[in-house]
Amino acid sequence: PAATRLSSFSDRSPRGFGLMQRDRELAHYEDLEANYHLRPSAWVEPVGDWGAGAVRLLEIPTPDETNDNIVACWVPATLPAIGQPFTFDYRLHWLRGPAGRPPGAYVVSTRQSAVLGNMEMPSFRQSVSRGMLATHPTIAARPPSTAYAPAVVANVGQV
Repeated sequence: PAATRLSSFSDRSPRGFGLMQRDRELAHYEDLEANYHLRPSAWVEPVGDWGAGAVRLLEIPTPDETNDNIVACWVPATLPAIGQPFTFDYRLHWLRGPAGRPPGAYVVSTRQSAVLGNMEMPSFRQSVSRGMLATHPTIAARPPSTAYAPAVVANVGQV
């Protein structure tokens, strides 16, 4: 990003969060030094009840691709008093490809374009994996039906 960007995603008792390297095509990077297509994903699986809080995503501007520039972490809603310990138990999973990926569906790609060439009216398209829906047909796949104004959900379908 051009400037430091912080996003916060509130949750209660998260079941997992992480940074996923989704694109594994060398041709999409053409970088044999950094090997982005081979970099692992990191998934945090909380153990026990972490309570209320938020996953914070910090995106940091960098002058070039040699610096890693994204961080995801959990911030509890209620912080301990200064000097008091706070313990979290978790499993950290390092993944390289779909094997071992969390079972839910996940966003494969996101594309943005302008509506009638007007960037004040962006259009977003997301491709979502079927995740566990592919192996658990009894789970009903329900696409999103609401959006925050002035956004609208349109042209929802399954592939």
